[in-house]
Amino acid sequence: SEAFFDAGVVQRGITTHGEEFLIVAYERASWSESDIGLVSVILLTPHSRGGVSVAENECHVHMNMLDDERDVLSMREAVETLLHIVSQESFGAIAHNVYADDEGTTTDDLRALSAAELDSWIRLNLRPVSHVAASCSQAVDHKGSLKLVEGVFVADASILPRVPPSTPAGPVTIEARRIARILEGVLA
Repeated sequence: SEAFFDAGVVQRGITTHGEEFLIVAYERASWSESDIGLVSVILLTPHSRGGVSVAENECHVHMNMLDDERDVLSMREAVETLLHIVSQESFGAIAHNVYADDEGTTTDDLRALSAAELDSWIRLNLRPVSHVAASCSQAVDHKGSLKLVEGVFVADASILPRVPPSTPAGPVTIEARRIARILEGVLA
């Protein structure tokens, strides 16, 4: 059996407006796609905030990603930085083909877009990261309780005040334990 090492390369960046982002490259997109690598852009300091609502006894999560125009501008700068990186000869030496989406859009196609067209492409192709950090930080109080829904507590990466620059496992564990201690006192 062939062993794989999921190499991760991270480059931190700051936009002209001071927003932080990461460019993360992985050796392969998934276990089943070992011949396809993955490079993504992550905005660490988004201004957009999600929320949770209840309608007809059902909870609804509203991500509201890129709801704030500052985030669109920041993502555009981050994507432009990524496009610059993948156009380098050294990147071409390790990548046979580079596609920007599932439709086969090339990086040259993206570079040819106007700013407004690139913003539209970003909005269309934006995906939440696996931990959806900081998406609902304003929907809960300091106890992790949803502000508009009594008796519902959240203790995951979505309530962090900002996206951590590395895996959120540590901050989430700390917050979950802090909220659990609060709940122990409330429920005791």
